[in-house]
Amino acid sequence: DGTITSLVPSAGQAGTLVHLSGTEVLGYATGLAELLVNTVDATANVLNATTTDVFFTVPVFGTAGSGVVQITSNASTVTESALDFTFAEITSVQPASGQG
Repeated sequence: DGTITSLVPSAGQAGTLVHLSGTEVLGYATGLAELLVNTVDATANVLNATTTDVFFTVPVFGTAGSGVVQITSNASTVTESALDFTFAEITSVQPASGQG
């Protein structure tokens, strides 16, 4: 089975680029079939996937929260992170207005 050893960054908003790395993260398969981040499907957000690295952008979540990253390979092997990814929701911007 594969092992996820790093998730950088471990928190972010929708669109954040994340680098997941480890050993045989695809479980000795040749491709990635599904990527879930805190149960939210991020498969369409995968930019590149190899046996040691997966690059993806964070999908839009309904609410802030954290959870594991789970990879399912095209051979149905599942690798789950021991590390949580935290989706940080932007609730306000200060100051509310600027120059102009």
